[in-house]
Amino acid sequence: MENISKSIYQTKILDHVDMRLFAGEIVALMGANGTGKTVLMEILAGVVGCDEGKIFYEEYPVAISTPREARHLRIQYIPSHGGYMDLLTVFENLYFDNEGQFFIRAGKQKREAKELLEAFGLKLRLNRRYADLSMGKKKLVKVAAAVRVRPKILLMDEPMAYLKREERDILSKKLLEMKRSGTSILLTTHSIKMAKELADRGVILREGTVAASFEMGQYSEETIFSMVAGDLYRSMGKVEMLTGRKLRLEVKHLSGDGINGVNFCIQEGEILGILGLSGSGRTKIMDLLFGLKKRDTGKIYIDGKEIRIDSPSDAWKNRIAYVSNKQGQMGVIERMSVQENMILPAIKKVSYAGCISGKLSSYLADYYLRLLLSEAGEENPEFFTDYMNRPVEQLSLGYQQIVKLAQCLGTAPKILLLDHPTLGLDVKMKKKIYHLLRFFSSKGMSIMIVEDEIDEIITLCHRSIVLNNGKITGDELTGNTRLPGR
Repeated sequence: MENISKSIYQTKILDHVDMRLFAGEIVALMGANGTGKTVLMEILAGVVGCDEGKIFYEEYPVAISTPREARHLRIQYIPSHGGYMDLLTVFENLYFDNEGQFFIRAGKQKREAKELLEAFGLKLRLNRRYADLSMGKKKLVKVAAAVRVRPKILLMDEPMAYLKREERDILSKKLLEMKRSGTSILLTTHSIKMAKELADRGVILREGTVAASFEMGQYSEETIFSMVAGDLYRSMGKVEMLTGRKLRLEVKHLSGDGINGVNFCIQEGEILGILGLSGSGRTKIMDLLFGLKKRDTGKIYIDGKEIRIDSPSDAWKNRIAYVSNKQGQMGVIERMSVQENMILPAIKKVSYAGCISGKLSSYLADYYLRLLLSEAGEENPEFFTDYMNRPVEQLSLGYQQIVKLAQCLGTAPKILLLDHPTLGLDVKMKKKIYHLLRFFSSKGMSIMIVEDEIDEIITLCHRSIVLNNGKITGDELTGNTRLPGR
């Protein structure tokens, strides 16, 4: 790709970008949100056109103006979200692009589909609805569908997002197999560790231009991190330990949904991290505390008073808020506007006699969003005014997460539960989320965070607990926390 330029709404997204992809190599495309990584992929996949520039395929100039033309060149694109039909079955999604064949050879194709899914560790009924799958399984089905047509170039936007550890291992193995067979793979990622493990080369985009292109073995993770993020994390510093705070939340002998007799407590204004392997029960604890799952035994105390939580409504009444990373659960409704999403949890506050006050809704949403953007260090919060009446799906993942956090303020929570709050975000947006959580903590809000990255837990949390098979195996200050076996 030579001199690729693209503007959207008079904003320069890509500015004369050059990039090369050789046969049988994996290239990691890195950079902050908004630097043009996804747009560059979409141009190569024919999803959008470029304003300037040329594309050469096997040394010959080509025009790729539609996804069909890209597929004809055996270029397959897997976006981070969407791209498949939720109402269709797993089998139908695998063979949705039937290579121009009019008839379906059902018997042969079903045998092939089963073998293909088993190669990805998926034991799924072929007639199961795609919509009913987890985010991780959906992504593996997408990759399986791409592998089926034996692409020469595979484009993947954040391939590891939402995958469990075992699913990541399976996908990593498959990508390396495809590379050895000659497939060229271009992927975007915010995980430098994953890029180091998989990629041969790295390309860093900054403000729509190529800031660096290098062999992965040339630099350490720390050096690449600095190239992408500069001094962002180092400027955050570590949190100060809390002393003399009153007890905000106390959980005694909590059991249910695989959790076995868990005991822990959180002080006022404390940020508590929950570490553990996938399947250890980290998210299940939050589901029990928020009433999404039924607890078998256990007592919950807030400010020394025992409370009963059997549903999310009970949790809200006791000023507990939950931001989950599960699609369609406790998050935003993507097709609704930013303002509509903002007032959902606090709809009674903006209603009178059964009618929603547009003026009050606008004021409340604008106030909370400006407050959070200001505390997050957003240099120009005014730009968000144009987005208040637009669908949330038009925002980047990072700003969607800020909208979710702003939603919570409408319930004036004392306790905030967060499941992977920085998943899939670039380092700049992570820093904004960190600033917000420290702001909440400074105002006395107690926060529980499930997170995979130990460095992030150490940077952000006052204390952490380690979970293993539904039981707490460690409760330490974050500076001393160690996972079992490390």
